Amino acid sequence: METVKQTTIRDLTERFVNIRTTWFEISEDQKEVKPCNHAVCYANSPSGRTRLQDEQPQNIVDSVMAIWGDTPTVEDPKLSKEEV
Repeated sequence: METVKQTTIRDLTERFVNIRTTWFEISEDQKEVKPCNHAVCYANSPSGRTRLQDEQPQNIVDSVMAIWGDTPTVEDPKLSKEEV
C-alpha cells in the first residue's frame, strides 16, 4: 500500500488561511483510494504565523506569506490571569 500526501490552500485572505491536507492510501491489489482529510486554520497573527511555519511545508508557507506580507493583520488573543 502506498500513501500519498497532498496539501492545499483552501481559503486565503489578509486575516487567515485554511489549509487542507489529504492522505491517500492506494492499494495495488484493490485499486482503491481511501482519502483521510485534515483541515487547519491559521490567523495572520504573530502566533498564527509561527504555527504556520512550524506545521506546514515550506512551499505552502511561502505562498501564504507572499499574500500576507511582513506585518500581521490580527492580534494574538490576550489571556486573563485565570487562563495563564
